[in-house]
Amino acid sequence: MRTRGLASLCLAALGGVGSSCGPATPDDPCAGIACVAVLPAVFTDTTVGAIHDRFDTYGCADATTLDGGEIVYRVTLPEEGFFVAQTDGGSTALRLLGSLDAEDCLDAHATAVGALLPAGDHYVIVDSAAGAEGEYTLRMALTTPATFEARGVSAALAADALTVFSNAWAWGATRRTEYVIVDFTLRSAEPREWVFDLSTGELLWHLRVAHGRLSTDGVDLARAVTFSNESGSNQSSLGLFRSAGPYVGTFGPSFRLEGLEPGLNDAVCARDIVMHPWAPMGDEYVTRCGWARPSLGCPAIDSLLSMPVRDRLARPDGTPLSEGVAMLFWVPGTDWHA
Repeated sequence: MRTRGLASLCLAALGGVGSSCGPATPDDPCAGIACVAVLPAVFTDTTVGAIHDRFDTYGCADATTLDGGEIVYRVTLPEEGFFVAQTDGGSTALRLLGSLDAEDCLDAHATAVGALLPAGDHYVIVDSAAGAEGEYTLRMALTTPATFEARGVSAALAADALTVFSNAWAWGATRRTEYVIVDFTLRSAEPREWVFDLSTGELLWHLRVAHGRLSTDGVDLARAVTFSNESGSNQSSLGLFRSAGPYVGTFGPSFRLEGLEPGLNDAVCARDIVMHPWAPMGDEYVTRCGWARPSLGCPAIDSLLSMPVRDRLARPDGTPLSEGVAMLFWVPGTDWHA
């Protein structure tokens, strides 16, 4: 038995994990694999000396052949939701299966797999090429609308946000497990941006975010009521965005955005709509004025938070587009929502 292999999984308590590692028997579905009953969960292990070596090729179209040993996790989901498994990289790769059949492959990636899954048993395979086995840390979590609602997201937005993220992942728009949700029905003095990590279930930030000054009705500057994709409109755009690269601009360290919805927000690059520091989003300004000052259309954030947010969310230079973070800017009853 490896020091940090299945022996350690039998004793794992992070996230409430139960597993069985005895010899295989017909009556024990968890024999030789880790059975995960409660999420979120975290494992540290290695594929070196793995006792399983039954999977080499997989049914996912983009899955490469992996002829080394693998660690198998059976994950029992109590309800439907978006399930994510993520590793810290290295020499291993991940596969998500609907059953212990390599052809029943739901998702394949080097570091993160996920899908909108029904309740029941599903399997995460941490695999490697022969001779390239190594250590890894694996994080798993299940996101449901209740996950968002527990952090203050409205029920309507929570349901839409889960659908949007599931679609974005299935389309290959992102392989990042961070997710930004913005509720533009709330007033600007309120924290109305949530930043989640769906691989851990953690809320990273809950903060204020600006809307465009001409998105207001000119009377109540704290509320956005109109939205645009047009250059020079000084209005916010709605829908699904993706974070792009970092840079230092007029207001300081910032990062660019990409609009992923044609006709609705795909002009944000040409409009120079970015996420930048904005002192009037901070406590001092809001306490004094009772609202946060609108921007020229950028979803600007508090200057005191901008650096850690940028460092976490911006797509690293030279990486694929899918390394950008999904960002949803939401208002119901709009052209985007329809």
